[in-house]
Amino acid sequence: MAMMECVGSCSKGWDEMFEIKPLCKFPHNPAEDLVTDDGFGYYNRGAARIAAGRRQEGIADLEKAKQQDAKFGLAYWLLGILYREEQPERALVEFQSAAELFADNETMAASAQLEASKLRERLALS
Repeated sequence: MAMMECVGSCSKGWDEMFEIKPLCKFPHNPAEDLVTDDGFGYYNRGAARIAAGRRQEGIADLEKAKQQDAKFGLAYWLLGILYREEQPERALVEFQSAAELFADNETMAASAQLEASKLRERLALS
């Protein structure tokens, strides 16, 4: 089985690839062809574009996912991650929204609440 070309030093199998960085480069990302006109479809394409290094296009798709489905918590959570360093105020809003939307998922709600808490502390110090 031929290995994929990877960024950095990466010669892992599929089972290990999901837990490590760097991401492998594919000649074409099939997720971009599978977008459906709903929140989930735009989230998938946005995540694929972000993984491919196309951050702004990915962010636009995540924002579109929120427009299509205002209760799609993963879009808010991933936007919080993306905005965390450069736009902490915006990230805080995204994480707070994600925490509310994940009320029925303890793990994701706790993750969003933790990120929001870290950002509130960071913003209070600046």
